[in-house]
Amino acid sequence: MDPGMSDTAIGLSLPPDADEKGPSVKARGYWQTVGLRLRYDYVTLFFMLIIAIVALAAVFAPVLAPFDPNKTDMLTRLKPIGYPGHLLGTDDLGRDMLSRLMYGGRISLTMGLLPVGFAACIGGLFRLIEGFAGCWVYAPIIRTLYGVFALSSVPLRAPLSGTLV
Repeated sequence: MDPGMSDTAIGLSLPPDADEKGPSVKARGYWQTVGLRLRYDYVTLFFMLIIAIVALAAVFAPVLAPFDPNKTDMLTRLKPIGYPGHLLGTDDLGRDMLSRLMYGGRISLTMGLLPVGFAACIGGLFRLIEGFAGCWVYAPIIRTLYGVFALSSVPLRAPLSGTLV
């Protein structure tokens, strides 16, 4: 464009309240976009609610469980689902199945979240060390991880298949 020409000379004009910084529309962030998409995805919201209810029931099992999960009662053994007082029935020792599921969910949540949190902490620590130290630390760590990834299934395959690898 010729330095002597202005924007209005070629037909471009800015609104009077606009400045030269750019458009006034803000771009949405990643989580805003996810939230907007989830707002109208009713199936996903329904199942997220179910997962939240199950997780909360497991966390608050001591408060919500109707019976002691380990208490046996041979008079109420093998009762079906919907039996009065036992919503999900009882097992072969007369223990309430709903209480046992709630308390079992606590163990399952712990065993699911604890290793993931531990691995995230260790992996994050390694990545911090690699990022600050540079290539001379990155190369040995990544080579070791490649070896672990390549050999990790070997000890697991032999006992499961019953044959030597």
